[in-house]
Amino acid sequence: MDTPSVIPITQRKQSNAVNLLYFLLLALLLLMMMKNPFVADASTSSDYAMDQEMEVSEEETSAAYEVLEAINSEVPWRSLYAGNLCVEGPHGFVCAPDDRNVYHIVEVNLGWVSNADNNPVCGKNASISPSLQRFPFLRKLFIYNCFTAMAMELPPVLWSLSSSLEELVFLRNPKLVGNLPAQVSELRKLQRLVLSGNGLGGDIPPEVGELGFLQQLVLSHNSFHGDIPESLSHLKSLKVLDLGSNQIRGTIPWSLCREMRSLIKLDLSHNLITGTIPETIGLAQELRLLDLSFNQLWGELPDVAMANLSQLRVIQLSHNNLNSEIPRAMWEKMEKLVSVAMAESGLTGRIPAEIGKAKTLRSLDLRGNKLEGGVPMSLSQIPHIYEIDLSSNKLAGEIPFSAAFMVRLGRNLRVGRNEGLCCNPNS
Repeated sequence: MDTPSVIPITQRKQSNAVNLLYFLLLALLLLMMMKNPFVADASTSSDYAMDQEMEVSEEETSAAYEVLEAINSEVPWRSLYAGNLCVEGPHGFVCAPDDRNVYHIVEVNLGWVSNADNNPVCGKNASISPSLQRFPFLRKLFIYNCFTAMAMELPPVLWSLSSSLEELVFLRNPKLVGNLPAQVSELRKLQRLVLSGNGLGGDIPPEVGELGFLQQLVLSHNSFHGDIPESLSHLKSLKVLDLGSNQIRGTIPWSLCREMRSLIKLDLSHNLITGTIPETIGLAQELRLLDLSFNQLWGELPDVAMANLSQLRVIQLSHNNLNSEIPRAMWEKMEKLVSVAMAESGLTGRIPAEIGKAKTLRSLDLRGNKLEGGVPMSLSQIPHIYEIDLSSNKLAGEIPFSAAFMVRLGRNLRVGRNEGLCCNPNS
């Protein structure tokens, strides 16, 4: 009789262990393929806990709805954003906690800018709600393209906003009219005052000069007139001063740049400013962009003062009545200069060879002046220059540039309408 085969106990134990491991792996795989209700519950609990932790002031929540309803009454804001506004509120409202971990609205951004900055859309009858003053920790108010149909003035509520306000920005609101009142000086901690592309007018109030923390003052593309207040020279922290595209008259104050040692951009273009460029401009030694174009400036350029502006990248002086020669000393000091535009500014005399010492220069526009004499060879020795416009002057003689240089610039080399100028036949 055959005896049945017997599996050793140790081998049976190994087989059982393998089977157990197999079933455990199978069970784990099934769990991974299914939605785990315990995980979902944990996530829900976590969201609930976060929502509970981010406690928001009821007063500010109520004020936020009123602000939204004022800029667009056609949107059901209260039902659309019925939850915690700091967690589930519209893009454009930013919150931050205080010392007790209570969250407050610190930024209000209104007006759709782009898909990336899809702030609440303003309606045709948009207005500014007085409830803005119920945000005691507000640091920034930004309003873009909201007032385009119905004329309105800057409301008094703005000057009673939180003492913590650092940025006040109104961009592209053509129906925002009226004056900038002296009460703007009440916003003591303001760092950015940007009112650009609106319909504001009147004089720039001298009280702006009392905003000691101001770093950006942009009042461009409005209808401001009158003189540039000398009090602006008190803004020692200012980095950007842009008053371009207004109707400002008078002269550039001698004191304007005297204390602005941090100024990076000075734009007074497209105004009605007269007089000379003050030598004190040379004290703004951090200046990168100087735009005084489209004014009625006259007189010599302050050569020595300009030589102190070694950080300058852009000089725009086109469309003035300078009636002076191009300076010589400043070019060697300007080690970062990229673009120079002095077109139609009544420049006289010769083109100085010293311009060739500005080795970083890429664009030179001297068209439409009264320049005479020859074209300096040094211009072709500027390593990366790609555009030279000397057209419509009184230049004479042979163009000293090599054929290779002229081919490299191509149509970006413009020397036409100079009756005495001719090409070198060997070039």
